This record gives sequence, C-alpha cells and structure tokens, in this order.
Amino acid sequence: MPPTAALLAQPVFAQVWPRLPPHVAQSFRQLAQQAQAMQHLHPLATRWSILTTVSAELPARARRASSDDAKRMAQELVHALQQGADDAQDIEANFLSHCSACHDKLAFMLARRELLRHGVFSELPASWLAVAEKLENLHEPGLRA
Repeated sequence: MPPTAALLAQPVFAQVWPRLPPHVAQSFRQLAQQAQAMQHLHPLATRWSILTTVSAELPARARRASSDDAKRMAQELVHALQQGADDAQDIEANFLSHCSACHDKLAFMLARRELLRHGVFSELPASWLAVAEKLENLHEPGLRA
C-alpha cells in the first residue's frame, strides 16, 4: 500500500516527524505526494522496517545502529562508569562488543570523549585501544578513506 498524505498525517506519524532529520522527513513527504509504493530496497528503510529492506547505499553503521542508539548507549555507559554501578564492567564489555561488531564508531567516539573529559579514564585501557584500532582500520564500501 503506497503511503498517502492522509496516512502520514495520522497521530502516530505526528510523534515521529519531530525526531526525523529534515532530509528524511522531506523524502517521506515526497513519497506520499507521489503516491507510489516504496521499492523493495530503499535508503529510507531502518533496521526495524517491515515495509522494505535497507539499501546497501547506506554505511554499515547506519544499517546496524541509529545515531539515537549510539547516543543512548554512550550515555548509559558513561553514567554507569561514573556512578561505579555494580554492573559497570558488564555494561562496558557489552558496549565494546557492540561497537566492535556493529562498527559503531559514533557510539565509541561519544563515550570515549565523555569518559576522558570527565576523568573516568586518564588514558584508555587496553580493551578500548583494541576496539579503537579496529574501528580506525575499517574501510566500508562506498566511503572514501
């Protein structure tokens, strides 16, 4: 079923519009005006999409985790380490595993910057340096080095 202006005006979409980057919202509006179904592969698809599949034109990190996820995960890690939470080591290990497996450079950079800035680390531990090296050596298709 192609998206229509009436469908996109429903209350559920009203909650989504403010969170979308302007270029993404504009793209959805253009699709609605054209009254055409999305192609099977489409750059507007997310990892939760049930309508279409994510286009290979997007960087791998964007296909695996959104910038909202990256910010949330980094904030949760920084908070856990600053507070000395009981499960801080588990959260840190899961975070580093996520960054390494999903190539989530944004989450890693955000957390690293905050942890160094707030003095949680005076310098990065070996586990962080290993993930940093892996992320620095990634060459994703379609991206210039």
